[in-house]
Amino acid sequence: MIGDMVFSARSMWLVYSVVCVFFHVANSKECYGVGNPDGPAALVGTIHANNTNYFEGCKIVRGNIVFQAYAFGGDKQNYIPPMTAQQVMKSFSSVEVITGYLNILGWHKNLSDFSAFGNLRTIRGVQLFRGVAAIVIQDTTAGRPYHLESVKTLGFRSLKSIERGNVYIGYMRNLCYLDTVNWTRVLKSPVKESRFVSGVMLRNNKKCYGETCHPACGDGGCWGPGARDCLSCEYFTLGDKCVLECGEGFYHSGTECQPCDEQCDTCYGSGPGNCIRCKELRLPSGKCGGPCPDEMCVDVLTDECRPCFELLKKGYKQESNVLH
Repeated sequence: MIGDMVFSARSMWLVYSVVCVFFHVANSKECYGVGNPDGPAALVGTIHANNTNYFEGCKIVRGNIVFQAYAFGGDKQNYIPPMTAQQVMKSFSSVEVITGYLNILGWHKNLSDFSAFGNLRTIRGVQLFRGVAAIVIQDTTAGRPYHLESVKTLGFRSLKSIERGNVYIGYMRNLCYLDTVNWTRVLKSPVKESRFVSGVMLRNNKKCYGETCHPACGDGGCWGPGARDCLSCEYFTLGDKCVLECGEGFYHSGTECQPCDEQCDTCYGSGPGNCIRCKELRLPSGKCGGPCPDEMCVDVLTDECRPCFELLKKGYKQESNVLH
């Protein structure tokens, strides 16, 4: 079992030095991760600057994702430069599913959250860390150097499901918004282990006060303070964020905000026939668009197409097909 869940970088290296696989499955959006025996063996203990590009474009990582602290400092002996923030953000932005587990023991000092995994939806937990954890995030347990002190929020904005396994987060000196997550909604099948409460162990982290989710967040809680950090929406969803109302240029279909037709300024439904206010002209059919059909002119007071002779009778002056 996990025991105290206190791991040094050296002990973690021993765990992962046996098999680490970084390989794209041919002609697919999948790639092999740590611990997948189907890929070629690569005896490294972490994702680092020389292999991170293998994950670019991957949607499914078959195996585990592991970040050791030394990956961000580099390894001169093995000709591995420090991994940059740009590499991290670029390489994992497309990942939606991890079939194993996610283990983070170090992070780039310029990144304040894990939004590099902003599209991660599911961790399946087919393989678990020490048979228990689907997520392990831990900083140094003793003195400096700290390897995760830049992290202030988790930022897993799309993560809705951990299908199997538990969550362990420990010794995070600046991390908040742990208690705002409704973990029971995220953890689908936690492993029974005495040190975990409902599948979660939060140990020796910063004590945070006054954390609140965005007003548009629902009862799923949030990964951080923003409208894009909500696990569920109380009112409406606009793209990747929760909103109190859809706003001008959108209408709501159920709880989803949809863009109005390009001919509308405002609308109550899809198509040019459901505009409340047109961007240009109101045609005789009631739809928005333009130009006016033959023998009809633009009433500049209403931006509507009306019979030219009616407007002339009212004293309008004609310039082209515009009467004013």
